[in-house]
Amino acid sequence: MSNSGVDQKRVKDKATLNLVADCAKEMCRSEGWFDGVTAVLERIGKEFSLGRAYVAEYLLTESSELQLFIHQEWPKCYGKLAIGSSNKKQVFLGRGEIIHKWWQNLSQQKILPIKINNFPWEARLELGSAEGGTLLAILLVVEGKPWGLLGCYENSERCWNKQEIIALQLVGKILSASIERGNKLRQRMERREKLAKLVEKIPEIFWALENNKLKLLYVSPAFERMWGCSQKELASNPVGFLKNTHPEERSCSEEGIFSSNFLQKQRESSVHEEQFRILTPDGKTRWINMRNSILIEGKESTGLMMGLATDVTEYKQQEMRWLSQRESLIGEVHHRIKNHLQGLMGLLEQHIHHAPDLAQPIQAAISQIAAVSAIHGLQASNKGGQIKLAETVEAICQNTARLADCSIHLDVIQSAGLVIIVEQEAVPVALIVNELVLNACKHRNSNKGEIQVRVTMNAPRKSAELLIRNDKAHLHKEFDFNSGQGLGTGLGLVKSLLPPVGAMLTIQEREGGVEACFKLSLPVLRSA
Repeated sequence: MSNSGVDQKRVKDKATLNLVADCAKEMCRSEGWFDGVTAVLERIGKEFSLGRAYVAEYLLTESSELQLFIHQEWPKCYGKLAIGSSNKKQVFLGRGEIIHKWWQNLSQQKILPIKINNFPWEARLELGSAEGGTLLAILLVVEGKPWGLLGCYENSERCWNKQEIIALQLVGKILSASIERGNKLRQRMERREKLAKLVEKIPEIFWALENNKLKLLYVSPAFERMWGCSQKELASNPVGFLKNTHPEERSCSEEGIFSSNFLQKQRESSVHEEQFRILTPDGKTRWINMRNSILIEGKESTGLMMGLATDVTEYKQQEMRWLSQRESLIGEVHHRIKNHLQGLMGLLEQHIHHAPDLAQPIQAAISQIAAVSAIHGLQASNKGGQIKLAETVEAICQNTARLADCSIHLDVIQSAGLVIIVEQEAVPVALIVNELVLNACKHRNSNKGEIQVRVTMNAPRKSAELLIRNDKAHLHKEFDFNSGQGLGTGLGLVKSLLPPVGAMLTIQEREGGVEACFKLSLPVLRSA
């Protein structure tokens, strides 16, 4: 090849590269694939002196009819219809053998020059011109499937050289990639629109915050309806909506899941759930259930916090109504049981007069029933059925003092807070205290002797100590509570009722009297 031939080839190669580069720039600059197509078609139309250039999408109908939809063409006013960026012109090519064979060959060879005169008149009119000419079709493949073609029409017979075909093939690949990108963008926008419509109808709030700076990424429209705070205000101050939190819970929520350094405290993915109250602008109280998922990345504790907030006010109101009804019903049941037990105690007291020899065992039975009755009475009168230790001991001492005709001095030493007996241990504890006090009364030195009962309680530690002292009293030599030796019926019952965990009883002689020390702790007790 001569030097002039080499120079001409270099010029052609450079022109080809410039053409492809210009087309790529136009398509990369566009938002959707069709935005830059007009400029590309105009560029190749003028570069190759074409009569017409267009991009068409093909469709094979159920009746085997081949159709083309022309999305863009140059010149824009060619033929009967000007094609805009959002318009499509449907072209019916028919179902003839020539049409299908041509498309089949194009799908296999990717690029195909053909004389327009080989097509039927209707197809010739749409693909080029009824007057004849040459069509170079470049197959556009999108997502691995034939999508359509880039049509390059010249109204005269034309032979395409290798350099021109290579250039148009590259332009076709650029168009194919741009169409695929545009389709994905469109699908993404459609999904976002569907999601936005769906989210607008859902009463729950979706939200997302980025890194430990609590930068708001998204919050659903339901936020404004639920909180009475605009999305714009939330974006400027993501924790500003806490001002709507109920005053009784504001400090808890501020120190909880929405604290500015919350993400710094997390070292692994986790899910947190909280329920709290808010005050709406119209002064109403609403209950909110908040679930948060935290994704931590890297050593800087940065990440993504996502959440779902649900208005559970109706559920909470229904739950409180149900709890109130349940509490009233349970209180009524305990009240009736107490009344029945008191009636039974009255019947037993009548039998004491008819059978004086059985007075002592009947009094013991009455005392035990009175202890159980006291428990039911406390559960009926206290909110939530709480059984306070101090009230239980006081009721037992009053009943025992009346039945045994004994003076009992009760001294209650209590720290801040209340000590509560758990419900399942209330009856055993009451019967134990009753037997210890009754036993002290039965074995007092004289009818004028006084029984001392001191109750020391520590609410923070959930512990208590009952010291029951009988002055000038002695234990039998055979008495051993731990081994069960020398125990009467009452103390035998005490030993059998003693909880295995959270309770300890010692009975010993001390300073000229007998002391029973009954210590209680978790899990028998709890604090209010």
